[in-house]
Amino acid sequence: TLPVTPDPATQVDPDPVTQVDTSTLTSASASTGAFDIPDRFDDTGRPLGDMRNYVSSLRTSEPMTGALPPVWLATLRNRMLDLAMECADGAIWANACLSHMPSQVSRIPSDRRHGFSLANMVPTVIDADLAAARAIHRRTLTGYVQLPNYRNYWREAGHASVMDSIEEALAAGARDQLPGLMTDEWLDDCTISGSAGEVRERLDVAAAAAPR
Repeated sequence: TLPVTPDPATQVDPDPVTQVDTSTLTSASASTGAFDIPDRFDDTGRPLGDMRNYVSSLRTSEPMTGALPPVWLATLRNRMLDLAMECADGAIWANACLSHMPSQVSRIPSDRRHGFSLANMVPTVIDADLAAARAIHRRTLTGYVQLPNYRNYWREAGHASVMDSIEEALAAGARDQLPGLMTDEWLDDCTISGSAGEVRERLDVAAAAAPR
């Protein structure tokens, strides 16, 4: 199954692209037992080779820094997932579409799935008022839809028309229109909303989307 981490909407950084250096990763690994490397190289103009070389340099430094914890690559589209399978110990998505997850996970060979960790951080709002919950998600995802790598992922995942509308608004400088362009169908594919019972059911469905 796919571990799914509810991501409290009010705590999401609107700009998830961050700089990471080796010292940060080393200190983080001491407290968490694992670290992930942000998906800054997927469709942002930088070659995947940079990430490959970075992971290689981390592993090469083990004699000096000590054994590494499991390395997970932040993943959106297939090329980053392929790279994670090549040089990492796991892959972690954020705001992934439930409908698209099975097709991506199917890329992982059966002999590679053992010991290869998969996870997804899901914006989650527990509220029986779906309109109110979705309003929170729209605020949370406003920052993400402005990032080309996320739009490319959601387009590939089957939501091209939504991304077309958002890109038109961005090109026109109409950022205030973004929340209204986020359809319920798209939101419900990459977030979780509802009563406590409904959220539990949705988490179960999401976890089952990636059989191990």
